[in-house]
Amino acid sequence: MWSALTLACGSRRPPLRALTTCTSLYIKSDGLHRFQALFDGGCVHAVRSMGDAPPIDGGDDYLALPQDKMLQQCSVDYIRTSGPGGQHRNKTETGVRIKHNPSGITTRGTERRSRLQNEAEAVKRLKLLIATQVRRNVELPNSDETVSQRISTILPTKKQRLGPNHPNYPLGLQALLDLFDAYNGSMADTAKHLHLSTGVLSKLMCSNDIIFTAANSVRKAHDLHLLKKSN
Repeated sequence: MWSALTLACGSRRPPLRALTTCTSLYIKSDGLHRFQALFDGGCVHAVRSMGDAPPIDGGDDYLALPQDKMLQQCSVDYIRTSGPGGQHRNKTETGVRIKHNPSGITTRGTERRSRLQNEAEAVKRLKLLIATQVRRNVELPNSDETVSQRISTILPTKKQRLGPNHPNYPLGLQALLDLFDAYNGSMADTAKHLHLSTGVLSKLMCSNDIIFTAANSVRKAHDLHLLKKSN
């Protein structure tokens, strides 16, 4: 059984890709693929080797779980941290570090003075990480009505689309990225499937750092040039 390796070692032994803390992972059923993340405030993210981790599936179920059910799938550590909150914050273990056991993804919440608030922040970040990192296979053409409805909630053609701070945003984001990956990162094919112009889809993919980074990780995995934001 292989242990996790760092990116610096340059290992190329399949199916395990080089891992490191402070690095996000592009996860598929056939292995781990590296990519760099630009969000989540520099929190440490680590994933075990596939030899240690159980199969990754049911991503939608993870994201649809309420906070208490999500935490039941996690190993939770309470930690002392420095930062806003002063001496009271540093004297007690108000910081929260959670590891989602099915996927191995780890994140933390430390910016609040309350442990409960930090738990909520950690779960919120965890769901975004699962949405951007866990890819599921999509059979094309996909006619799943639930998937279509979830994607539609974040499309720019919807008057009241969900933003990154909405609790249901990760559901739509993961569904969109799964479809994007199924089309091998093709903007044209994904846009056609969604009945959008490539310009509208491009605007969506560049609308915030979370989706922009995740979309580029998909394109990088398929050896395509990265998207660029217009000035």
